[in-house]
Amino acid sequence: MNIVIIDVGSNIEPEYNISQANRLIAQEHTFLLASSITRTKAIGDVPQPDYLNCAFKVGTFYHEENFNLFLKKVESQLGRIRSKDKFTPRTIDLDIIAWNGKVVHKDFYQRYFVRKYALELDPDLIY
Repeated sequence: MNIVIIDVGSNIEPEYNISQANRLIAQEHTFLLASSITRTKAIGDVPQPDYLNCAFKVGTFYHEENFNLFLKKVESQLGRIRSKDKFTPRTIDLDIIAWNGKVVHKDFYQRYFVRKYALELDPDLIY
């Protein structure tokens, strides 16, 4: 089984959408743990509400590429609208941060809160 840490963020009905993302992921994969939740300011020039961010630790038999496609499907199910400006409000944002104990996403290094809750879920991450 592959162990994945997923970065989770929402600033449109965030409590509901984070809960629904958890539910949808757990329907097909083994939900192991959730991190604490952090409120962060939105990035970019578009005025918008703060984000709620956290991480999920999940077990999956999918390969990384297929699991990433699954996450994009969950985002679509929850009404995620993709635009050229990646700093717009969103119902849900799901990114693979770590795969089998190794950091695989740049946000781990660029955003303190991503690093904080990824290490909360797996203090032994290789980065």
